[in-house]
Amino acid sequence: ADRQAPEALGRVGWLFVASSLANIAWLLLWHLKLVGLSMIPMAVLLVTLIAVHVRLGTGRTRASGTERWLFRVPFSAYLGWITVAIVANATAALVTAGWNGFGLAPEVWTIAMVVVAALLTLVMLLTRRDAAYALVVVWGLAGIALKRSADASAASQAVYVAAVACAAVVAAGIVATAVRSALRPLKG
Repeated sequence: ADRQAPEALGRVGWLFVASSLANIAWLLLWHLKLVGLSMIPMAVLLVTLIAVHVRLGTGRTRASGTERWLFRVPFSAYLGWITVAIVANATAALVTAGWNGFGLAPEVWTIAMVVVAALLTLVMLLTRRDAAYALVVVWGLAGIALKRSADASAASQAVYVAAVACAAVVAAGIVATAVRSALRPLKG
């Protein structure tokens, strides 16, 4: 019998409850158009999902198929989505607050955030071998590229190129991580 699944549930149970409550709070604040305040539960959600990731030992220890597919992959994908979403939420909060971006064009900030997201993802691949997390970020970057591809302006095309390039780099990182994992499997 596979005992890892109930043990995994015990390790993340209350964190999952906390993340779910934070998600509910975020939804309510977002729909009430309290964008700035919605950053608080979004941050709680991010922190709880990072704690789940650590408690599960994702990328550090081997897991049974049950634990991998019922816990590690879904929570990794969720963490990847929240990583992308918190950047979008922060952008919306800053726009709502009337922030001028220190005089820099919005596209410059978008490119900077795309690069930061890609770098964080590469760190996650290097330290945790987490392809599920990285695939969600690639999906987010592809969405940015797709949205910008319809706009022929130079600024939008610059964002498009940055998003495609970063998605390609992260995708290459996923392949490299798969090769690394095949050559040097996790212990435990």
